[in-house]
Amino acid sequence: MICKSRRRMKCRTCLACTIALCLMTVGLTGCSDRKVSDKPAINIEPYAMTVHERATVKEGNISSQIKLTLKPDGFSSKDYSVKQDDFEVDQINVKNGDKVKKGDVMISFKADEINKTIDEYTRKKEEDQLLIDHYSRLMGIDSSNDYSEDIKSLKEDIELSTLYIQEQQEKLKEYQVIAEADGIVTYVNEWLEYGYASADETLVSVASGSDAFIGSTEDLTYEFNIGDVFTATQGVATYDMKLVDVEQVKNEATGGEERQLKFECQSDIEVTNGYMELEVVIDKPVISNVTYVDKSAVKTVDGTYYVYRFDEDGYREIVPVEVGDTVDNYVIIKSGLNAGEQVSID
Repeated sequence: MICKSRRRMKCRTCLACTIALCLMTVGLTGCSDRKVSDKPAINIEPYAMTVHERATVKEGNISSQIKLTLKPDGFSSKDYSVKQDDFEVDQINVKNGDKVKKGDVMISFKADEINKTIDEYTRKKEEDQLLIDHYSRLMGIDSSNDYSEDIKSLKEDIELSTLYIQEQQEKLKEYQVIAEADGIVTYVNEWLEYGYASADETLVSVASGSDAFIGSTEDLTYEFNIGDVFTATQGVATYDMKLVDVEQVKNEATGGEERQLKFECQSDIEVTNGYMELEVVIDKPVISNVTYVDKSAVKTVDGTYYVYRFDEDGYREIVPVEVGDTVDNYVIIKSGLNAGEQVSID
């Protein structure tokens, strides 16, 4: 009896131990899960070398050009109008695109009374002149006939008629739109066709200017000679441009020196606005057997020039260089670099 009781007690003790061990195992497992989930993730980026834009040092011949943009010099545009509203159109003598000379009557308005007066005095002058000629012939035939006083009086009348005609012609100008300078008609008011003009409204516009065009270049080495003729283009049109002046000036925007070139057009050209542009392309002499590199690769500090050259492992190193002329987008390298080497241009 006692032995059975001891066996039951022993089995209960073992069962309790087994349960406790299972609980401990579960508890430890739970703690382990919480620690792993709470641990922050650490991501290590792989090493990457900085990428730079490269250019290759070259050797050989350089051919370059000077490109000039020419614009009209002294261009102006004049708008013409009248101050009265009651003017009735008489004649429209121009259309858009016509060339006019200074003094040309582009539009005239009706001024019947003034024209009538001018016609009357013009006829009187003609009649007086005929009488003078008649009296002169009579005196030539018979010297006893003296019409000197009559001739003198007629001449005075002619002078008075001339003055009066001039006075009326000045008044007539108020009824005319007259070109103040040579130029090209760029606008004619379409309402003129209906016979009337409105005060202070532009009736005609005329573009004026000389045959001169202005261009500039930062190239200070090319030899420009006064009198040289260059070909300028605008679209498919070509014009002969004669160089008449060269002046070295300071560029206010960049602070650097440049040359301002003045040309006169030797061809027939119509300048209708100040924005007209012509292009001149000049081929410069070829520079032979030189080492050169993209100009953006060359840096300077206190007058010392250098580049960033790449070594065998792709790392940059500073290399001093001696430079020559800048030709378009390239700098000639006198020493410090060899053809085929790689340099940074950023």
